[in-house]
Amino acid sequence: MCHIIFQDLEKDKYSEEPKIALVRPVFKKNERNKIENYRPVSILNGLSKIYERFIHNSLSAYAENILSDFIAAYRKTYSSNHVLLRLIENWKKSLDNKNFVGTVLMDLSKAFDCIPHDLLVAKLHAYGLSENAVTFIYSYLKRRKQSVKINNTESIFQILLSGVPQGSILGPILFNIFINDLFLFLKDVDLANFADDNTIYTANKNIEVLIKILERESKSAIDWFKMNEMIVNPDKF
Repeated sequence: MCHIIFQDLEKDKYSEEPKIALVRPVFKKNERNKIENYRPVSILNGLSKIYERFIHNSLSAYAENILSDFIAAYRKTYSSNHVLLRLIENWKKSLDNKNFVGTVLMDLSKAFDCIPHDLLVAKLHAYGLSENAVTFIYSYLKRRKQSVKINNTESIFQILLSGVPQGSILGPILFNIFINDLFLFLKDVDLANFADDNTIYTANKNIEVLIKILERESKSAIDWFKMNEMIVNPDKF
């Protein structure tokens, strides 16, 4: 197995067999007869898990030097509690200083499925990954095949045109790198991120000024999502 992995790395090419996935729709909540209430989780073979773990160990160490401290999902020593504690403490401090506190909560729809491969690879290169590493990741993303299985019925295999597979080891870290530059677009507010949940917040002694700031910066965030071909869930905005 080590021979196969190192051979692929030398060729800057990810093997085809580990890119085949069986998708199981996992129910989240609300009505069971609506497709949007299910999360598509990719079941990958054992070779893929070992293969991706090997790549993840190197990529995660590199990513830690890139990622914002305010991205808390899928990282060692981080959790959702970090986000909640930071928000609560910042809001309490602002209220103690007689400020108004305002926040906008944004939830992305099908965030993992929407990521454009070419744009993700361009960002990896912009962050300093070598040409060989970027070529290998591009090979990992392209021409992935998946079939959906419900009970005992399977669909035909289809080739994915965008997105990173949910249920994979590399998917979460690639998602974090992709969304990382959102923080550069917001100037007058703070942003807390956990996976596809984003919370914009700020404080001001004048509530009208506060509202204008949140409206302006929310538009900047939405513009970023549109430019990056991601969708904000209107029911959770």
